[in-house]
Amino acid sequence: MSTLCKYAERCPVFTGHLADEPHLAKRIRARFCFGDWRECARYAVAEELGVEGVPADLLPHQLERGWEAISGSRARCRTAGSSVFSVW
Repeated sequence: MSTLCKYAERCPVFTGHLADEPHLAKRIRARFCFGDWRECARYAVAEELGVEGVPADLLPHQLERGWEAISGSRARCRTAGSSVFSVW
C-alpha cells in the first residue's frame, strides 16, 4: 500500500510526537503511515471509536492497548479497524 493514512495529518505520531527519536519516527512512519496503515493500532481505534477515542500516547504497534480501548467501549468491531484485532 503506498497511500498515506487518512488520519496522518492529525496523528501525533506523524506530526511530531516522536520528535526526540527521529530514526524511530522515520521507521514507524514508513511502516504505518505510508506503509500498511491497516496494521496500525491508532488507525484501528480511530475507525472504531473516532479520532477522539484514540489515546494520545498510543503508538501504532501497541495492538493490545488499542484492543483494550475498543473493548472498553460499546464498539462492536464492525469497521475496517476490527481486522487489526482479529487475532485477539
